Amino acid sequence: MQEFTLTVPFLSDVDAEVALRFLMPGAELYCGKVLWELSVTGRDLFIRLTAEDSELLQISTYSLLIQLLIVVQIMQNIVPPAFANFEPKRGD
Repeated sequence: MQEFTLTVPFLSDVDAEVALRFLMPGAELYCGKVLWELSVTGRDLFIRLTAEDSELLQISTYSLLIQLLIVVQIMQNIVPPAFANFEPKRGD
């Protein structure tokens, strides 16, 4: 059994959940020949792909990384890093 694992830290737990939901449909593309395990703990997205066939694992890993790149680029364009942890001042 071949395996690929990756931990991706995000700026917030919400960002990690958004990435998880974006990547979930990709898990269905390989009809059970590549097992995608995706989970979120805090701000970290954990990814594990396993397969018997190393070529299918390589193709699936490439696909996952492209999808991950897309979701990260979208997040960077929607919410610039300078505003990711912005908290408005409260008037007393």
